Amino acid sequence: MPVNAAAANLMGVLKMDTKNYAGAKADFQKALEFFPSFAGAKGNLDVCDKNLKGGTKAPAPKTPVKPKG
Repeated sequence: MPVNAAAANLMGVLKMDTKNYAGAKADFQKALEFFPSFAGAKGNLDVCDKNLKGGTKAPAPKTPVKPKG
């Protein structure tokens, strides 16, 4: 795998961690330009697309359970 593809994917992962899905999507697309068969970048791009379309939502926080007694 070319280093530039791996670097672009890593930048996308970092942006995705901060919920910057539009910026991450651009990085994953760049990674795929460098290395079209990059399965990891394809999967990450799918995650970005789902989040940008509102297809996935963060799970509701669970209420902590107090121990009995």
